Amino acid sequence: MYYQKQQIRIVMVILLLSIPNVSNGQPDSLSLEEQSAITKILAPSLVRVEYTLQYDKGETAELRGWVRLCPNCGAYHPIYDGESIVTEERPLEIAGYLIDATIVASTDPMIQSRFLKTIQVVYDDQIVDAKIHAYAKEQNMMLVKLKKPLPGAKPLVFQPETKGPYYLLSHELLNGTWTTNLQSLGSAKISQTQDGHSFRSLPSDGIIAARDGTVVGLRLMNQLPLDDSWKGSLPNNSFLDVTQMEKLESKIQKIADQALLRTRLNFRSPKKSSRFDRYELMNRYGDDGEEKSTTERNTVSILFAPDMVLILEKLNTKTTARLEKITVFAAQNEPVQARFVGTLKDYGGLIAKLEKSLSAPIVFSAKNIRAYRDRLLPALEVRIQGDKRVTYYQHQRIPQFETGWRRQIFPQLMSERGKRLFLFDEDLQLITLPITKRTKVSEADRWSYNEPKMFASKYLHEVLHNVTDHFDPSIVPLSEAEENRLAWMGVVLQGLNPELARVHKISDLTKNGQSGALVSYVYPDSPAAQAGIEPGAIFLRLHVEDQPKPLEVKFERENIFGANFPWDRLDEVPAQYLADMPSPWPSAENSFTRALTNIGFDKKFILEYIQDEESKKKEFMVAQSPPHYDSAPRYKCESLGMTVRDLTYEVRRYFQKQSDDPGVIVSKIEPGGKASVSGIKPYEIITQINDQPVKTVKDFETLIQGQKELRFSVKRMTKGRVVKIKMPG
Repeated sequence: MYYQKQQIRIVMVILLLSIPNVSNGQPDSLSLEEQSAITKILAPSLVRVEYTLQYDKGETAELRGWVRLCPNCGAYHPIYDGESIVTEERPLEIAGYLIDATIVASTDPMIQSRFLKTIQVVYDDQIVDAKIHAYAKEQNMMLVKLKKPLPGAKPLVFQPETKGPYYLLSHELLNGTWTTNLQSLGSAKISQTQDGHSFRSLPSDGIIAARDGTVVGLRLMNQLPLDDSWKGSLPNNSFLDVTQMEKLESKIQKIADQALLRTRLNFRSPKKSSRFDRYELMNRYGDDGEEKSTTERNTVSILFAPDMVLILEKLNTKTTARLEKITVFAAQNEPVQARFVGTLKDYGGLIAKLEKSLSAPIVFSAKNIRAYRDRLLPALEVRIQGDKRVTYYQHQRIPQFETGWRRQIFPQLMSERGKRLFLFDEDLQLITLPITKRTKVSEADRWSYNEPKMFASKYLHEVLHNVTDHFDPSIVPLSEAEENRLAWMGVVLQGLNPELARVHKISDLTKNGQSGALVSYVYPDSPAAQAGIEPGAIFLRLHVEDQPKPLEVKFERENIFGANFPWDRLDEVPAQYLADMPSPWPSAENSFTRALTNIGFDKKFILEYIQDEESKKKEFMVAQSPPHYDSAPRYKCESLGMTVRDLTYEVRRYFQKQSDDPGVIVSKIEPGGKASVSGIKPYEIITQINDQPVKTVKDFETLIQGQKELRFSVKRMTKGRVVKIKMPG
């Protein structure tokens, strides 16, 4: 390996020594007088291009092209933003270079046409109207055409045969004034990428000239080829004119109409929220609040096969469980029904199969995204506004890249809005798409929002080629009966604090009590009991397969009443408020059980915990819990205005009831109904009907049938009473 590395170094040295020097061996130092002379010679070719911006539908441009490379973080940051430019009532000013009597070259600001009001070119005190003329294909350059020549201005005259040394002359708005800079290229850094691409790094864009002021070339990107291909005037075949750009836009719009489709997702209404559901809006394991209650959502899907779509929507486990219907709107807004196939485990997307095949699926590019650096790329922003699909055409360029998740290469665009763009290449293949990375349970943060990123189509092409291998089997639609299923270990937890952590001598293992949870109870025959977990054990973290970061166990108490539930004052609570009262027992769904559920049933994990002051690790598999209060069988009696549920494990523990003790629990009372008028309240237990024991809601339903009078044996905690209700004859 050592000798291979040495050979590589020797080859690179030979390659670099063989590269022609832009100075051609001549001294490149200039006196102040010589520098001033070059600047004066080229000054008549330096102009300013002024873009007056405007609002459209309450928005303005993000100025993708007007940024500066940050020397600290290596990222591009905006110098201006469209909002400030418009409100400050001034134009966006960009350096321009006169290359013909009526043609100016400048960097491409990539402004959507809807935000562009006027273009003017300025030289000294002369101002001339202009319009976009052409777009460079392979460097960040745009040409504007003047309405008439600028008096006093002189076009650049290119003489590529002129020998070096060479100098780079640029001008920019700096500290409130336009400033000209002249720099030698003799010391320009030579770079070579792993794939063999060699170039010189330029400090800025501008005119490349010899020491006598003769113009050799114009470069508006920060890389200079090592050969002489950069020299000379700009060839016509390296540009797309406005007419060609309009034709390209028409083609992209057609592709979008056929393959970037509005898709409607319909969900069941969520069941009555428990205390935890309301808390979960801010819980670290939840998503955005809209998902919790929505019954319809419109989004974008990509037709990637005649009968298959990729729906660009990240739904969590609970929301996907309520998914009932998928409708894809094809061209001319024709609805086509689709069937859920699977949820991608690594990306925020669903796969659905169409009932009817559509034409012209989109083609995902399999090329390396780095091949598109600085190239002219047609782009489309697709928005779903209500039930309308709105598209905005534009073009984009990728100035640089960054390495991210799983060493994937991500384009680093010049604006936040770029995260919502679909980029295409000259062959009209999709090269990037906006999609979120599905956050691992251990990575979730209650304050973060997982926004889309521009993923290279190459990576999604690989996923979609064998899509069934990339599904998460735990994120699927479920029946209403299964909707609230939960994972569990069969433990009751208590969150730590600094004092508990100190007493148990685990401050160093729990960040001074910020993480970790104390086991206060273990249900018999549960996974924890079978594994030998005992009360007093302290859970530290879960190590989940395929998740590099361990999940810190954090338990926050969600029940607001606990031991202080107002049992003795329940009769004073107005009937209309009873339905909103949280349960007196802690919900089975809490931050810990929700995290286990999101990990996925049958997924292996290792529990790291402390028991008897000894650090231990034990392997578990995520198991589904027995029915809990929110998932328990229920029965609603319309004539009584009452809903009852079976007693579940956490309810029996709260009321200290054995597994064979009779009873069903009142879960809801309708204000004004017979049950409400008779004084029955939520969370009371009915143990008998007409002296017959009630063990399940099935028993309840059977025992009330055909009765003229019902005698309920009702318990409120330890106090019992009999309630009589006459039924209609």
